[in-house]
Amino acid sequence: MELACAFNQNFITGDLAIPDDVSLIEIGIEAFNYITKTGFPGSFKNYSGRYSLHIGRSPITEADEAQDAFISEVIPDLRGASHVKSCGFHLCGPRQTGIGRYGFTSHYECTPEQEKQAIQFVNKIKLKTGKEVWIENANFYSPTGQSLIRNLDSTMRIANEAEAGLILDLAHMVIDARNNNLDPRLFAGFVHWQHVVELHLSGIIKGRDGALHDGHSKAVDLECWKLFEELMTIGLVSRDVYINIEHSDDTWRNSSVEYEMDFKTCLAMMQQEPKTSSYSENTDAYARSYLKSSLKRSVVNMGEICDVLERHEDQLIADWFDYLDKNNLSVAFTLAEIDSVAGRRTQVYTEAFSQFVEQACDPDRS
Repeated sequence: MELACAFNQNFITGDLAIPDDVSLIEIGIEAFNYITKTGFPGSFKNYSGRYSLHIGRSPITEADEAQDAFISEVIPDLRGASHVKSCGFHLCGPRQTGIGRYGFTSHYECTPEQEKQAIQFVNKIKLKTGKEVWIENANFYSPTGQSLIRNLDSTMRIANEAEAGLILDLAHMVIDARNNNLDPRLFAGFVHWQHVVELHLSGIIKGRDGALHDGHSKAVDLECWKLFEELMTIGLVSRDVYINIEHSDDTWRNSSVEYEMDFKTCLAMMQQEPKTSSYSENTDAYARSYLKSSLKRSVVNMGEICDVLERHEDQLIADWFDYLDKNNLSVAFTLAEIDSVAGRRTQVYTEAFSQFVEQACDPDRS
């Protein structure tokens, strides 16, 4: 797990120090072109990590003509750029729809055609750049929870089909969920975590009407921290991912203390190890307890058997479990679930107990 950060062009010309632990920096196309032409300014001169070209507004779901023009005219050939790790793109709708008309990334609404175009776009970018391609969940204002789930599911299909990495923006997830009065933790189950290569953490702004909006000029939101910590605690976040403090707004140049504090908080959380449930160690005990109860209900002459064998009921059943283990036997609750292969080592539990009792009564039979 490594630390990453994001910068825009105005930001990289400032003098705010890059945290020492950062190993990946995301920069937009304008900042990338600036660095390519002028070299590394200010604190970037001592940076030895790698870069990810990150683009929010692209024709990822548009027609072939738009995709080809964008890739040809905007995307640089990065095949010889060893310092560039990847190219990342927001999964968005066509640029001429929704808020795309105002320079933002439009809401992505999945259709078979949009998915097809997105997969094609990823493959074209791979061919042009020779780099990994990562796609990010970019929606904020889904009209319904069902729409949110449908589009997140589509994002997973695109990543899988195009063999793209996933950037999971936790702020986007919180915003989109809360704007639909839903708990963002609900959607963790829809994420294909094996494809996640980066997590984004950033601020959130609340509008006058109560709507939540992206806030790169704000400190990481408390709910984002909580979600990140919970994902870490249950072990969903791979140890190989980048954790990106996405404070790309140049207003941070005047808030260095708060800026550095978010990085320190993140580093501390990254050191946490996933917690395992103590209950997972007791599964055999739970199964044996249930089986013991079932056996007591099913064997009507249990008291008589105990008298004959001169054993307490609990001891008798414990000896039966030992018998099963020593003979490498399994039990099932019904005969209907036992096939011919499993049947070589499996019996209905009542029959297995009867066989054990018979051998206990007459050891010579074994």
